[in-house]
Amino acid sequence: MEQPRYAVKILDSDNEEADICERLNRESDPRNHTVPCEIIGPDAEGRSILEGVEFMHSLKIAHLDISFDNIIWATEREAKVYSDVSADRLYVIDFHTSRQLASGLGYQQSIALPRAQIRHPLKMETLDPYSWDVYCLGKVLELLAQVLYSPDVKRCPLSPGHRPPSLYSR
Repeated sequence: MEQPRYAVKILDSDNEEADICERLNRESDPRNHTVPCEIIGPDAEGRSILEGVEFMHSLKIAHLDISFDNIIWATEREAKVYSDVSADRLYVIDFHTSRQLASGLGYQQSIALPRAQIRHPLKMETLDPYSWDVYCLGKVLELLAQVLYSPDVKRCPLSPGHRPPSLYSR
């Protein structure tokens, strides 16, 4: 059986798109030809990962190994012990392949891609490092969507129903 495909779209909170999509999803009228979708709120896992990568890129830092293994979830216990940690917040970790770059988004030249947990597409060996991060982030979001919305998958590695890697467990 072919696995379903998913698309992720970040909605602008300054317009009514999310409300309209939700309303159309509730309508079971045969004339409704809108694609069924699920609206995930702004505090969702995917948005916080996007925000973290966007922040690094604004500082001209490319992570270069974004994957589920390099994203962790802080628990209540850790938030009580460490004042700089917030519970139920995702953190990007493991910067051993990361690079501080001279140029920002849209201006950075290609670099040799380091070995990473995500396979290089089409056996590419060089790429704009920001684009590589976005590609890897897309693979993480693709897996997250499969895990969240596939009927064959019982739990999500980033959901409260499954204890994700703890912030200080490594």
